[in-house]
Amino acid sequence: MERAETSEKRKEDEFIIDLLSVLNELSFDSLLNSISKKCSKYANASYCICGLTDEVGGFRTLAIQGFTAGELTRMKLSTDNPVVIRDIPTEKTLNLKTKKEVAAISEIFPEKFPMIYSLLYLPLMIDSVKRGAIILMNKIGGGAFGEFDLRLMLLAERIVSVGLRSVRGYEQIASREEELSRRYDNLSLLNELSKISTFRQRSLESLVETVMDTIMTTLDIIVGEYFQLDKKTGKYELIFKRGHIGLNSLLGFAQIEPRLGLVGKAIAEKAPYVLRASELETIHQNKVTPVRLNYVMILPLLTQESVIGAVCLGTRLLTDPPTMDVRFLATVGNYFSLLIQEFLLIQERKQTAILEERNRIGMDLHDGVIQSIFGVGLSL
Repeated sequence: MERAETSEKRKEDEFIIDLLSVLNELSFDSLLNSISKKCSKYANASYCICGLTDEVGGFRTLAIQGFTAGELTRMKLSTDNPVVIRDIPTEKTLNLKTKKEVAAISEIFPEKFPMIYSLLYLPLMIDSVKRGAIILMNKIGGGAFGEFDLRLMLLAERIVSVGLRSVRGYEQIASREEELSRRYDNLSLLNELSKISTFRQRSLESLVETVMDTIMTTLDIIVGEYFQLDKKTGKYELIFKRGHIGLNSLLGFAQIEPRLGLVGKAIAEKAPYVLRASELETIHQNKVTPVRLNYVMILPLLTQESVIGAVCLGTRLLTDPPTMDVRFLATVGNYFSLLIQEFLLIQERKQTAILEERNRIGMDLHDGVIQSIFGVGLSL
């Protein structure tokens, strides 16, 4: 008896020391995977499911242990598809020792789930609120999970709760750092745009290329296009494109009319437009980009009177769902619009100055010829 108690105490100490290593994990995925492996090992469980629960009774993040590739395929269960497994709606620890007891909660399992004859359920609590669960199934060697297994899992729950708090803190810090980095990049972009001198640009095309290069480099944009309003025709001409091999624009046009197509729609509505998944698929079918874009935005450039141009930006984002700060991009569009207007105004002033100089020279020549003719008349 004493030997059994000593063995259990030794195993319990080993489990605690081993489990303390999960406190070094920096993400929920790695933490859950580590927990599922250690709990399966020390409780001698054939299967283990460890996950964070959502608000509707399922799992939003999941780690699975012990299932074969064939079993996972038949159940369509994976870490990318955690909703297949449902959570048990309880905040109590459960130790189900018979098939009949397990059958009472069988609705949590997907179709073609392995036969379960014993189950140990442990809710993961943080600040008295259930945040996840550990589910151990089928004690290796037959029989049910014992009191020692339950004691180990209760110890695990305390350590895991601390680990979950730590990871949540790490992720909050990482999120703040990412947000600060993003804001710094945004400010850097606006600063670079403010440095662009319209006086030094030889043509509208060179100005557009400079601005688009600055935007695409700073924001990691893969595909960029610019359409400029032709006041004579009222249409928008593609004068800049980069990042794809299509003959025309990403959407197949070299010239855009307001209200026609996605670019024309954004121009007519004077509002940014983000392409839907079905619209992105049309681009992918043409195979004109080096990678599959998951985010494409059309940004009209506005003035008080009209839309002088439109920018199309496409990239592949790692965020889920893929999204960018539309308000910031609208600010970038305002900077772009001001640069275009300033350049056009400078060109107009230069043209006006040239015409005035021509008129002055013409008047000087006119007056000089009249005086010469008058002088000849007097001489005669």
